[in-house]
Amino acid sequence: MPLQALALLRAGVLSGEYYEATNEEGELVGYTMWMPPGQEMFSTEEQKQLGLYEFMAKLSDEAKEYYRTKGKLDSWWLHMAMIRRDYQRQGVLRALLSPVREKAAAAGQYLATCTTNDDNIHVYTGLGFDFKGSTVISSPWGDWPIHVFKMDWKATPVTEEKIE
Repeated sequence: MPLQALALLRAGVLSGEYYEATNEEGELVGYTMWMPPGQEMFSTEEQKQLGLYEFMAKLSDEAKEYYRTKGKLDSWWLHMAMIRRDYQRQGVLRALLSPVREKAAAAGQYLATCTTNDDNIHVYTGLGFDFKGSTVISSPWGDWPIHVFKMDWKATPVTEEKIE
């Protein structure tokens, strides 16, 4: 799925917000990519031209229908969170969530995300997200579990954390 990831990153940088963490040597150790409330990934022609069409051209008709975007317009939607393996469980992701949590708290908004990886359930709940439920969806690539999370900033206080 490299084309899908590339299309997401390009569109997110154009219309979303991207946060990165580096180590003392300046090496990238993690990043998050968000779409703010009122924005949806690939909702503009310019976003679609940054890789979505290339990705979609490689899909079957069944896969194209499956991949249609859905609205996530009431929350800051976390599309990608990647932390280098040797930096996991060191507070990097928690620190990367902090600036968006602050924005959401100031505006009375929420954070939300989903994952298809069962192992990430404890990661997101450990960060303060509420687990809202799971379902299994059929796709052209097989059945995928979808686990959905929402963070209510009122129930999860913003703390001062720095990215190291």
